[in-house]
Amino acid sequence: MNPRTTDFAPVRFSTEDLPERDRVAMFREQFGRTLFRLDIHPLPNIAFRTELTMHALPGVVISSNIGGGLREWRTRELIADARDDLLLVINLKGPSLIGQRGREFVINEGGATLAVLNEPGGIIRPTLDHHIRILHLPRAALTPLVRDAEAAVMRQIPTESAALRLLISYVGVLQNGDLLLDPSLRLTVGSHMHDLVAAAIGARPDSMEAARAGGIRAARLATIRADVLANLSDPQLSAKMIGRRQGLSDRYVHRLFAETGESFGRFVEEERLRRAFTLLTHPTRAIRRIGDIAAAVGFVEQATFNRAFRRRFGDTPGSVRRSRTSERD
Repeated sequence: MNPRTTDFAPVRFSTEDLPERDRVAMFREQFGRTLFRLDIHPLPNIAFRTELTMHALPGVVISSNIGGGLREWRTRELIADARDDLLLVINLKGPSLIGQRGREFVINEGGATLAVLNEPGGIIRPTLDHHIRILHLPRAALTPLVRDAEAAVMRQIPTESAALRLLISYVGVLQNGDLLLDPSLRLTVGSHMHDLVAAAIGARPDSMEAARAGGIRAARLATIRADVLANLSDPQLSAKMIGRRQGLSDRYVHRLFAETGESFGRFVEEERLRRAFTLLTHPTRAIRRIGDIAAAVGFVEQATFNRAFRRRFGDTPGSVRRSRTSERD
């Protein structure tokens, strides 16, 4: 694939947005040959559908594609555009067949491989629930970090790869939140991606050390934060619990937060209080008991919640609710 966009806002596209009668022809020409420089063919006797979300950032383009029933190929004619990006192809759901350099194999769920843009090759995606993520990386940015980028092309990266699993989690956190829209993070995210991809395909020893201090550390912190946010309602939430799920020690979890200038416990309390504030002031939650809201965000005792809430917002939960209700009236 070969995106040409330079806009940092996400690009979203669906074949369902095209007129059904002309869907295939328009998709092949506008999306395939013009935008991505791909020769696209629907597969026989299979429905055809695809939905794309793409973020273009300095140093990396992240594209996620759900759907299938098609064959996407870079032909000799289309590689004449002289683009030579490296592509990390990650298969998230359903099988896909990738071919390049005279080799073909199925990428299993959770697996990945490296491909190149300046040689013929492509992907066959047979199922409509197929989900693939592709990272487009400048060759000049990645090759200095790895032992042998050319040797990594069309070599399967197993699902057991810790670096690959961390990369998948990190990109998921970025795409599901608003982090990719933050201008201050764009350059950093690109650098983190280079570190993580290098670690997944075989980083040089010095690059691996840099990755551990850079992209790997940032990715772990981001995935830990996301794990915390997904489990705020659990009163037993702790660094040990999060660490166990992430395959880390609780000491390492605490150290990651300490390096940012805040503690794990302070982050958890802040996010719980922010969520409680939202629930207290949301019009549809006005009749919900304050004690139930406290429990919903992980506080065992309402008195503890009340004290923490007043310390954070300078007022009691009941007063905040009443003032916001009167403002709406």
